Amino acid sequence: MYKCSDMESLYEDMPFCQGKKSLPGVRGYVFGIAKRDVVKWPTLPGAAAKSLTELVNYVGDFVLATDKKWHKIGMIPNNGELKIESQGTYGSKTFKVTSNIVIPGTEEEATGYIAAANNDEMIYLIIQRNGKARMVGSESFTPELSLSQDTGKAATDTNSTNVEAVATDEYPAPFYPGKIETADADISGTTGCVITDDTEKVYTGSDGKNYVLSQLTLVDGVYYVTSSLTNGAVGVTSIKITVK
Repeated sequence: MYKCSDMESLYEDMPFCQGKKSLPGVRGYVFGIAKRDVVKWPTLPGAAAKSLTELVNYVGDFVLATDKKWHKIGMIPNNGELKIESQGTYGSKTFKVTSNIVIPGTEEEATGYIAAANNDEMIYLIIQRNGKARMVGSESFTPELSLSQDTGKAATDTNSTNVEAVATDEYPAPFYPGKIETADADISGTTGCVITDDTEKVYTGSDGKNYVLSQLTLVDGVYYVTSSLTNGAVGVTSIKITVK
């Protein structure tokens, strides 16, 4: 009898934890980069995923071309948005990922940005309120950009430049926990904070999951996930760090 060995069930309990906050909205900035400035892409585990969390988390960092960095775009507060919906027909369904980036003003810098991006291939990282980065676009799918400006009419209207990025993806805006290299500093895609030392660096274990330094223990020159050790010793179920 035929068995779909590459489609193991990952479904698990998802209890509602009373008192736990789920903050709506996104932070007041996004990161963008042209696809041509990406040398190597992080990867998704696909059929190798062992949990629902692993399924939608990229493994590894972006490797950018020499002297290229992610650019940071400031937005009008509480105007950015990330929306995801299923699309297509049974057996071939994908996701439609939409991000709305509302830039304050219509001056030269904002106008120049949409002029440069109008026929370009871009990737954007949207930062949730909790600091986690989610990707709009991928190596396989390029976002379609709808670019516009509105000067407003009355004194109480909004004067803004709007970037709407719409991308098809196999996964619903996957999480990118890796390093975001910017001109000012390296940012953690896990926390949204500046990486000041190895405490914010993301490490990938032999189980495909991502960890930070505080979750690891050094044993004989090799890092292991602390919770997988038996009384501090390495065992057959210990998770070894394979990518730093």
